[in-house]
Amino acid sequence: MIIFKTCYLRDERGLTLVEVLAVIVILGIVTSVAVLSFVGVREQVVVDVCHANGVELI
Repeated sequence: MIIFKTCYLRDERGLTLVEVLAVIVILGIVTSVAVLSFVGVREQVVVDVCHANGVELI
C-alpha cells in the first residue's frame, strides 16, 4: 500500500509557478506585438482615408 501511495504522489499533474509565469510572459509579448501591429494598421487607414477624401475634393 505504501508503494502505491508514493507512486500516486509522483504521478500528480499540475503546473509549477515558473511554468505559469512563463506562459504569462509569452502571452504579454504576443499581446504587445498584436497591439503594435493594430496601431500601425490604424494609422495607415487614417492616411488612406485622408488621401481618398483629398481625391474626392479634386
